[in-house]
Amino acid sequence: MKAETNGEQFELRGHVARYVIDVVDAVAVHQSASVQRRVSRFEIVRSILEAWADQKMREATLIGRLTGNGKP
Repeated sequence: MKAETNGEQFELRGHVARYVIDVVDAVAVHQSASVQRRVSRFEIVRSILEAWADQKMREATLIGRLTGNGKP
């Protein structure tokens, strides 16, 4: 259940711990090798955030349905 975005995008900036960046960079290098193109650090972060947001939407929808506050 991927949320509809209607094409809108917003900038996200902030600081994170160095080890987090090290892990993201390692994943980017690994994925780059498997798909034969450079995968950026932000592509990894975006995929993580999108998956998290989709999971939260599923949870909210399920809770709404179970409590009678959502669509049938």
